[in-house]
Amino acid sequence: MINEQVIFLDEIDLNPLNGSLIDPGTTVLNLIIRDGTPSTDCCIIGKKFEWKPLIWMLYEMEKINRLDKLRIIVCEGLLGDDTKKNIQSNFGVEVEFFDLLIVGSYQFFLEAQGIAKSHQPRIKDSNVYYSAGTMRLTRYFLAHWLQEHDIDFGRPRLTKRDMESLSHQLHRISEKDLSNYKNVERRFFGDCDQETYNKKHVEILQRSKICMVAEYPFFDWREAFYDEKFTHVLAAKSIPFFFGNKNDNANITLLGFRSYVGIDYSSDNIQDFVKRWQMLLDSNKNYLLDVAHNDTLHEQNKAVIDYNFDVLIRTDWKDKALQKVNELPSVPMDFIKDKFFK
Repeated sequence: MINEQVIFLDEIDLNPLNGSLIDPGTTVLNLIIRDGTPSTDCCIIGKKFEWKPLIWMLYEMEKINRLDKLRIIVCEGLLGDDTKKNIQSNFGVEVEFFDLLIVGSYQFFLEAQGIAKSHQPRIKDSNVYYSAGTMRLTRYFLAHWLQEHDIDFGRPRLTKRDMESLSHQLHRISEKDLSNYKNVERRFFGDCDQETYNKKHVEILQRSKICMVAEYPFFDWREAFYDEKFTHVLAAKSIPFFFGNKNDNANITLLGFRSYVGIDYSSDNIQDFVKRWQMLLDSNKNYLLDVAHNDTLHEQNKAVIDYNFDVLIRTDWKDKALQKVNELPSVPMDFIKDKFFK
C-alpha cells in the first residue's frame, strides 16, 4: 500500500529537538522547497556553507532509507548537479528530483510584465546601478568592492550585530578582510511610500546600462533562483550583472531568454566563493568603471535586450509555471496547485 506524505520545508521548524517529521508508515515522501527561509537556506559548519534541508535529511536518514521513494521538489530554481549527487550517494532509497524553476516565483515575472507593457524609453545616462536591501554575505562583498572603486550605490546602515555576523561568515570561509567597509546608509529616494519607491526605482533602472543583480545566495546548492531583482532589469531593458550564484547568465535560457554577451563569467568554475566573487568583479571592472567600455557592452547586447524584453511580454508566465506542475505525480501536484495557484 502506498502512503504518501508531503512536507513543505519552508514552513517547518527543522529543530531535531522537535522530533521526527516523517510519519510512521510513510512509503513515499514528497519534500517541497520554495524560497530561502530559515529552514531551507544555508549555514556555516566548519569552513563550509551547508544546505539545511540536507542536514535535516541526514538526521532523518534511518527513516528515509525505509521509504520506497523520496521526491525532492524545488519550486524556485533547481538543485545543482553536485547537490543531487550528494543526496543520491548518502541515501539508499530511490530519489526523484523535480526542478520547477518559477512555480514559486512566477508572480515576479507577471509583475515585471506589467511594468514592461508600460515601458517608457529613456536615455541610458547611468552606467551602473545597484541598491542593496537586506545585506547578505554576497551583497556585503559586492558593496565593499563598489566602495573601493568609488561607485555610488544604495544600501542600509547595518546594525552592530549584522556587521559581526557578516564578518564572522567571511572569516570562516576566507582570509579576506572587509573591516574598512564604510557602514553608512545611502538611500537614493529618501523616505517614501512603497508605490513612490517602486516608480522611482523602475525609472532609474530604465536609465541604467548595467544593473547589479545579487540574488539570494545558495552557495552552489541551488541555482537559477530569480526574483524581482532580475525581472525588473528585464522590464527596464538593461543588462543584468549577475553576482553571487553561479550559472545565472546561462540558466536564464531555461526560461526562454537568451544569455547576455560580453561579461566574463568564467569565474563560475572557481570553487572558492570569495576568489570567485573577486575574479568576477576584477575581470569585468572595465565595464563597471569605464564609460566607453560600458557603452560598447550595451551596444553588443541590444539584440539580446530586445529579444528578452519581448519574451517577458509575450509569455504566459502562470501557464508556463502550471505546465511544470502538471508534470508532477498527483499528490505533490495537488498540494502545489492549492498552495501557489489559488
